[in-house]
Amino acid sequence: WSADWNNMIIVWRKNSSQLWENATSFKGPDNSIRDIVLLENPFIATLSLDQRAVITIYNMDFNVVRKFAGSSAESDSLLVGTVTENGQIITGAKHGWISIWDLTLGEKVFTMKAFSDWVKSLHILSSDILLAGSEDNDQTIKVINIKEGKVLCTIHAG
Repeated sequence: WSADWNNMIIVWRKNSSQLWENATSFKGPDNSIRDIVLLENPFIATLSLDQRAVITIYNMDFNVVRKFAGSSAESDSLLVGTVTENGQIITGAKHGWISIWDLTLGEKVFTMKAFSDWVKSLHILSSDILLAGSEDNDQTIKVINIKEGKVLCTIHAG
């Protein structure tokens, strides 16, 4: 799976030569897809931006199963996402915001400001530990306890 800023979602497969090829593609209903998150089979979610963040969940037949939106453009200008083992989506956004979205409720259940600039990468280390990187000039990675909503430490990469 991949997505682009023109709102196309592409499904890839390996051909007989073990090279990746475009198996199928479809136009998503949202503006400006920023990231695609693989959920538990058979679902995927796209993170996009209209006037505010939009998370759209699709089944493998490319039908929209659920769609919900954030409340503000400030903390919901999504760029990157990852999924937790209990099926929540963690997103990184503009101005350093990290949020946790409950897909069953269809809403954001937690938000924290971790950086001053765009959150560019998220990686879950364990059920409660998240690594987050940003576009901040100080070139840091934050280790965050997502259950407690606390930054445990800051790693200086520069």
